[in-house]
Amino acid sequence: MIPTDVDMGSLESQLEEDGVAFADTAPVNTGIEASVLRALSSTDVSSLGSVGFVALAATPEQPADMRDIAHDLSSATGLDTVVVRTPDVAMAVSSKLTRAQVERAQVAMVKEKEYGASVTAFAQASRHETTPWVPLSMLLAVVVVLAFFSTFKRTAHGLYQARILD
Repeated sequence: MIPTDVDMGSLESQLEEDGVAFADTAPVNTGIEASVLRALSSTDVSSLGSVGFVALAATPEQPADMRDIAHDLSSATGLDTVVVRTPDVAMAVSSKLTRAQVERAQVAMVKEKEYGASVTAFAQASRHETTPWVPLSMLLAVVVVLAFFSTFKRTAHGLYQARILD
């Protein structure tokens, strides 16, 4: 649920302007915005698709609300990846990353207190490959099928030999 004190219209407009949005108008935001924009332009974010970064002054009472904010902003702006960050929490949604990549990147982002560095950490952590479960599952299935047929062949051959000896 979107907290009532979050002006989604303002955040959407700011994201559409340059990809960075702030929930408040603190003077320090100018420096943070420059740092985030510099990080977005100097870091390989191609795996993230189009990116939006939102900074909130404080974590909402329910931190999961930040994911709702990111989701709604992604839907409204068409951005592939939207990250919502507070000083203590980072939440993101992405149509380009897996859930595991997003969660790993969120953890990496929170470890960096400076927002520009945290954008770089998010992008780098999201690029790490996850376990390739589909190929591993297919390999396991092949091994099981081969074991089944091998056992079947031995059993059938053993029964045949037993009948001949009887």
